[in-house]
Formats: sequence, C-alpha cells, structure tokens
Amino acid sequence: TYKIPVEFIIARHQAVEQSQSLLLSNYTADAEVDYHFKVPGTAGSVDVTFLNQFLYDPKAGARWVQKDLLVNGVKWKGKTIPELPIIEPEKINTLPLVLTLTRAYTYRLIKEEEFRRRMCYVIEFLPSPGQKVQDVSGKVWIDKENYLKRQIQIIQKNMTPPQVSNEEFDLYQIYEENGKGYNILSEIKAQQIFTVIGQTVTAEKEVYFRNIKINDEKFSEKVDEAFKSDAPILQDTEKGYRYLEKNPDGTRSVRWEEKTGRWAALGGAYYDESLDSPLPFIGANYFDYDYKKTKSQVNLFLAGAVNSFSFSKPDVFPKFDFAVSGVFFLVSFKDRYFEEGIEQKNQELKTLKQHIFTSLGYRTTQFSKIRFTLDGSFIKFKETKKTDDYFKTPKDHFDIAYGLSYDYSRQGWQTAASFEGHKRSSWENWGFGFTDSEIKKNKDYLTWDLTFGKTFYLKNFQKVGVSLSYLDGKDLDRFSKYQFTYMGAKSLSGFTGSGIRFEKGYITRVLYSFDVAKIIRFSSNIDYAKIKQNKDDLNWQNHTGFGFSGTIAGPWNTIWSLDLGYALNSDIPKVKHDYTAALVVLKLWGR
Repeated sequence: TYKIPVEFIIARHQAVEQSQSLLLSNYTADAEVDYHFKVPGTAGSVDVTFLNQFLYDPKAGARWVQKDLLVNGVKWKGKTIPELPIIEPEKINTLPLVLTLTRAYTYRLIKEEEFRRRMCYVIEFLPSPGQKVQDVSGKVWIDKENYLKRQIQIIQKNMTPPQVSNEEFDLYQIYEENGKGYNILSEIKAQQIFTVIGQTVTAEKEVYFRNIKINDEKFSEKVDEAFKSDAPILQDTEKGYRYLEKNPDGTRSVRWEEKTGRWAALGGAYYDESLDSPLPFIGANYFDYDYKKTKSQVNLFLAGAVNSFSFSKPDVFPKFDFAVSGVFFLVSFKDRYFEEGIEQKNQELKTLKQHIFTSLGYRTTQFSKIRFTLDGSFIKFKETKKTDDYFKTPKDHFDIAYGLSYDYSRQGWQTAASFEGHKRSSWENWGFGFTDSEIKKNKDYLTWDLTFGKTFYLKNFQKVGVSLSYLDGKDLDRFSKYQFTYMGAKSLSGFTGSGIRFEKGYITRVLYSFDVAKIIRFSSNIDYAKIKQNKDDLNWQNHTGFGFSGTIAGPWNTIWSLDLGYALNSDIPKVKHDYTAALVVLKLWGR
C-alpha cells in the first residue's frame, strides 16, 4: 500500500502555517495557568493559579500580564502580586516543524488516528544525530484534510537543573475572525519535574486560553495599559521568560537577572497528644534556588521550637544531585506506649531528637530517580512523673541509617519506595529487665516502605487525591517501630503522638478539596490504617482518622491555614477521639 512521504506532510503543514502567519498581526486572550506541586508518595498538593491577560504579536512574542494570584484556590488580597520564581521550561532554541535551513530533527510517520473527531497523521520527531540541539523529542498530530496541527507532544530531557524534565501536550483549535480561520493554541497540559533540596518535586500544569480575540485593533492600547499597571509581566525572550521591570518613568525593561531568594515569616501553634499543651512557634524562612549564583539551593527555617537548614547542589555531576539537611528540636515530646491495647503509663518517657540527612540522587530517566541516603539521628531520653522507678531508661545514642530510595512520576501518577538499614551506636539494657540477647537483637534493624498516589484536578479548583502506603521492617522494637506522623507516608489524621506503634501496616487516604468563591479553601480527608504491632500477632488493628482544614487570605499579605485531625475510630479505645491541631500564618516579604 502507498504511504505518503512524511516530507510531503511537513511541507504542506509548513505552507499552511506560513500562510496564517502572514495574516496574523496579534491576538489576545484570558489565560488561566494552574500549577499543582507534589512530592512523590503523597495525596495532597500545593496549588498555585495565575489569572493572566495574554498578549501576543509575532515581533515581541508572548507576554503574560498577571492579574490575579490564587494560592490553594484562595485569591491573594495584597495590593501587588508577589513575583514568584519563573518555573517555565527552558527555551527551545530550534523548534520542531519550523522551516529552517538546517535539519535539526528527523521525522517519521508512525500511524494515522482520530483525534477529536478529525483524522490525523501522527508524526514522531527526534533530534538528528550530530546536530547540536537540545534533547527534545515528541509527536505531532497533523490534520489529514487541512494539514493544520491539532496537538503536539513535547518531551524535554537533560534540562538545566533544578528543572529535570518537561512533558507537555499543546492543543490547538480553529477560531474564526472576519471570515478567516486561525489555528491557535487553546490548551496546555504539562508535567515538569524539579530537584529541590534533594527531593523530587513534580509540577502538574494546565493552561486554558479563553476569550481569544485575533488581530485586536486595541492591541497597542492593551499593551500600554499593562505596562503602566503594577501587575507583574512575563516576557518571552531568547533566554526564556523574564520579568519586565517597571522603570520610574513608567516604561518596562527586561530584568535579565532573576531574584532567586525570598524571605517569609511564619507563626502559629501546634498540638498533638505527645505535648502537654499547644506549642507556639514564630520565625522566618529563607529559600534561595541559586545561592550567590553558584547553582546551589539553600533553605533556612528558624522558629524556636523547631529549626532546620538545607543545602543542595542539583548538578553536582551530570544527572547527579547532592543534598544535606538538618532538623533540630528544642522541645521534648511525650513517648506514650501501649501493650495489647492498654496504655502503660509507668513506661512513659520523653524524647528529644536531632536529625541530619544526606543524599546523592541519580536521575535514571526524565520521570524517575534513585537516591542513596546516609542519615544520622541523636536521641535523648528522660523520665516523666509517671515513669516507674524500676523502669530503666534507654541510653542516649546515635542512630545511623544508610538507605536507597526510588521515585517515579508520570501523568499524575506517583510512586515512591525506600529501604533503610539502621545501626545504633549503643543499645544496652532498658525497661523491666530485658536480657542482653533480646537487646542486642534489636540494636540493628531494617525498614522498608512503598507508596502509590494520584491526585485528580477537577473544575472550579476542586481536587481528589488518593494514596496507599505499605510499611514493613525487621528486628524492630518499641523505639524503632513505625509511629503515625503528622505528614508523609506514615500520616494518619488525629493519631500523631498517640503512641501507637507497629511493625507492619497499610495506610490509605482519600482527600477532597474545594473552595468557596475564591475566598476560603476547605479540604477533608479520611485515613484508614490496618496494622500489626508485632508481626506474629494473629489479629490486625484498625484505625480511622478524619482530617479537615481551611485556608484563607488574611490582612498584610498573609495566608492563614488551620488543620484539624480527629481519631474517628480505633481498636485501642484509649486513643479514640484523640486530635491534632495546627495553625500556620505565612507572610511573604518583598515583591
């Protein structure tokens, strides 16, 4: 059978594009840009939305005038919108399908298929061998009847850190203007992956263009009006997007040097059952993703009760990143203990922990990464008023952990797995007379876990998230068994600080979020855990938690969040109706 040459299809497509470009002077649109930031293995996300006025003309390129900012669906109340880091993918210097004198790409017709009720040629493009172009590949769907592109998939790999990869689908639609049809970009769906302080951070992005007006007669007036306003403006340049800085005379000029560091103030209070009373905190956070232009990342968090620092080099070697972090507590937490569902108050202790984490990550593909970890913790124990006089307190010690972790993110699905081996510096007799052999057996121990997660983003700033975690280990004792945490794969709403421990278990979570009139954001979740305190237990324990949170924009450029967790049901009656509460107030400093 005859197969149409791919060169003929591309030539016809280029001719159609050239014809349109001669007639297109400009176009404007309302553009909504949604970002959803996630760490693999979690059900929730941080959602940031920009509502833009989009201005395009062939000479100046694209301009994005940021009219409104929404954080987790809540509209920013400040007089000016803060300039957030530019997280757009790096500029593709040579675009596929563009008519040039070089052959930067090779093309292959792979199939014909229907796309949105139109039969299309599906053409694959790859960088040509020997050509000095970026690592860009993908597919394009070209209409069989009119040779217009209906969709293009672009995959960018081996990008400049901290951005690792970008996969996006650009959808096109024909808009009529004065009897002529124009094929205009109407929607973008993308996944961008970054390395931030050694962690993989995935940004799912959607862009929707609405109210498109082609060859707008008032285009120049709209540009002038935007330039005179105080709104941040992103300008497409030969080096990618840059902010247009407002000059004293009202004009705008490109600011080539990005502002990479930002301070934020934080305050609030936290409570769970491991605390005698709510723990207040107030402090500041500083993050710089290109510290002193060294391509290093620095984060410093100081809040009194808990403090942390982080340093990361996302490009220490090609495809390798290095990170070191520390978390330091100034307050002790109560260590409750249960045996067969009965709280052993005479074995209650308080613990004070300090942590250092290091990692060396290797990017195996544009969607996955392996991390080699080496962590250290110092754990200090002390008695409480309830501790029995005959209960021997464990000796303060260091816990050194070596490990391997893996994460994968693609099309909104995420998975994370980790393995850790732990060695205690010393582990001597403690409790009510354990034998030396029992103690030595648990001096070294192993843990491993696996988590799957997916978040679905719906209309009107709604989202549904689901996750499932499996946790297991070997040679675990009271102080090395898993406990429910406030965040992460071991989180169970309402059970943080409950004292429940387990060697093996499953935790699942379902989350739903929505906003009311872009004023307040509500989230609720149901968590369920099925665990075994000891692996040889015949029966499983069941625990169910409920979480509810609200976010609202406050005065003076602040964002207020209240998060509540409630132990809805438990096979341990003592912890049923336990709760957690966290109030956080965030204020950004500077533009």
